[in-house]
Amino acid sequence: MVYLEAMSQGCIVIASKGEGFDGIIVDGENGFLCEPGNSNQLASIYRRINSLSKEEKESISINAMKTAACFTDAKVAERYLDSVLSMSHTGK
Repeated sequence: MVYLEAMSQGCIVIASKGEGFDGIIVDGENGFLCEPGNSNQLASIYRRINSLSKEEKESISINAMKTAACFTDAKVAERYLDSVLSMSHTGK
């Protein structure tokens, strides 16, 4: 939830790959992904962010806010219910 809260405020986040946020963050578009425990890669991502133009940072920030808006409690609950209902209609 911390990532989504930060993203909803337009923060550029860096999340660990393979730890649940890969499907939400698209590397370089709405945040960044790093191999867990890879300090060299993390440093490289920081350098990459620092080298971005103001416009590129703003674009990532806006994309982060748009992504977070898709994960409100109500929207997640609605998707869950839709999924459950579609499974009940297909007999799964």
